[in-house]
Amino acid sequence: MSIPITLDFSLRQGAFMLEIHEHIDARVVALFGPTSSAEIELFGSGRKIVPEMDCLVCYKAECDFVPNCMDLITSEMVKNAISAELAIALGRG
Repeated sequence: MSIPITLDFSLRQGAFMLEIHEHIDARVVALFGPTSSAEIELFGSGRKIVPEMDCLVCYKAECDFVPNCMDLITSEMVKNAISAELAIALGRG
């Protein structure tokens, strides 16, 4: 007999969604590029992905750098963060 598992998890970009995640009791992986990761507190319920770049927190809608900060966030970084958060959510991390 299998037992269904309900898992609340969110992958978000955008301050509004990050600010409300704490009210829905979900694990979160937050992506930061031109915005400030320091302005968002996850209260231990997730992790932040912040690329290594000197010009972060510029808040520009468009960027002249190639690659830009969002380009430096790889699918592998996101996959690893999601895997780690899912392990925590399932009690394996």
